[in-house]
Amino acid sequence: MALEFRSSLNQRALVGVMRLRGNHLASVDEKALTIGLGLPT
Repeated sequence: MALEFRSSLNQRALVGVMRLRGNHLASVDEKALTIGLGLPT
């Protein structure tokens, strides 16, 4: 349950990042955010 919640939070954060920075940086931000949260890439 906790893992699902964390995944959901990660998804929401990614959407926010993509909207703020634009799609051209999405892949870089996604990787950085995933590593920052300690989730597998």
